[in-house]
Amino acid sequence: MPIILFLALIFTRLVNLSTPPGHYFDEVYHAFTAQEMAKGNIAAWEWWHQAPAGFAYEWTHPPLAKLAMVTGLKIVGNSPLGWRLPGALLGIFAGIFLYASVYKLSHSKKVALLTLFLYTFDGLPLVMSRIGMNDIYLVFFLISSFYYLVSKRPLMASIMYGLALASKWSAIYFLPIFIYFIWKTPLYLFLPLLIYLATYLPFLLTHSWDKFIELQKQMWWYHTGLKATHSYSSPAITWPMMYRPVWAHVKYLSAQTANIYIQGNPLIWWFGLVAVGYQTLKKNLAAVGYWIFLAPWIFSPRIMFLYHYLPSLVFLYIILAQSTPKKLICISCALYFISFLFFSPRYFGIPVPNQFLNYFLWLPSWR
Repeated sequence: MPIILFLALIFTRLVNLSTPPGHYFDEVYHAFTAQEMAKGNIAAWEWWHQAPAGFAYEWTHPPLAKLAMVTGLKIVGNSPLGWRLPGALLGIFAGIFLYASVYKLSHSKKVALLTLFLYTFDGLPLVMSRIGMNDIYLVFFLISSFYYLVSKRPLMASIMYGLALASKWSAIYFLPIFIYFIWKTPLYLFLPLLIYLATYLPFLLTHSWDKFIELQKQMWWYHTGLKATHSYSSPAITWPMMYRPVWAHVKYLSAQTANIYIQGNPLIWWFGLVAVGYQTLKKNLAAVGYWIFLAPWIFSPRIMFLYHYLPSLVFLYIILAQSTPKKLICISCALYFISFLFFSPRYFGIPVPNQFLNYFLWLPSWR
């Protein structure tokens, strides 16, 4: 069973990874900027430049994910596979570290395997592993930091936490958990900041320290002052119900349509939400992690999307695995897997006959 599950994790993240064959959704920011960095274009690091029509330089997040994509582009070539492969690999390793973390905490192979099963067959971490964006980088480094914390290896935990911060600022929500584990050795609090700075080394080699400080200010102003609208944005309070998936890609064929939606497996999410409510009342550690990553978004002033829920989902998987009665594991997994197969065309962009498209619309807001 573990081998089959690990193979499924690898297969789902890597199969047909070059499709779609061009930029889609926010790859026009993240992957495009990585391509420009790979060319040595200094404008890719600077906030005041105008990119070609249809694209934009992505300076609003720290650079680690883009630097990883640069590595993929250098190794594989300037192609979708090049900018997606690093994230897909981290999506695989995130599952492995999640399994190891849960096994460390619970000493239960059953709970660890069920957690990995939920991660493997949920659509949101799957889709975000297969797109050139930075969210799966954030999740991988958060999970790996958590693993090293529960393993009592604070040095590695600090390094991984620094890399999480260098992927996305929302890693700051993990700080209470990080401090809880390392408060007796506060020296490790400074290492993540050094790691964060190190990822900006290419910028610091060509720009002054004042420019670096100004860039951080620009990032802060962007995220706190963004007033943009988007038809697929959604408030954080609606994420647990999967009220508004994000339509990321479409290809129209003669009698078929291929879509990619950034959405999850509804059965995992909805049963998981019930488990979260129950375990929150019991003050479960995983429930604390769930709310730490969700609650700040509820009060965020900026535009938000369903994929911002991804770090909370990691803890939902743990909670649902812990809460599932032993006698219901087989039937639950069967239902989750059937649901995954049913929605897989929307995860992988598989063409579907047009007359069947409405079967995927379990809620009116899923269009």
